Amino acid sequence: MATIVSRVLDSKHRRMVSFTSGIQLEVTVVWRRLVFTMPVSISLRFMLMEVYDNTLTESMKYYDSGADMPFNFDFPMNMDATWGGNDIARSVSNWLSKMPEGKWPNWVVSKSLLLFRVLGA
Repeated sequence: MATIVSRVLDSKHRRMVSFTSGIQLEVTVVWRRLVFTMPVSISLRFMLMEVYDNTLTESMKYYDSGADMPFNFDFPMNMDATWGGNDIARSVSNWLSKMPEGKWPNWVVSKSLLLFRVLGA
């Protein structure tokens, strides 16, 4: 069950931002319905999810639940000092091969987290 930590209505940009803990896939479905039924005068709607999940299979479920693009944290969560070009190519290929057609790919590179992991700090 998701716990809503806080909710902010940003009327200037016509968006609702919720900060949650323990989000479930069912919440993604509800948010998708809410976002795409809000009466606003814009034609493009895009749902971006910041999801920290440990597996590619679990991350892909957020696409299936309605997110246009769940953030891909494979690099900052798994990269270490042993990673080379082949490892990065494998990570990119794995994401692209599992991603549903018509959705958006992405790769988050968190400089601070990567530096700590690569440098062993």
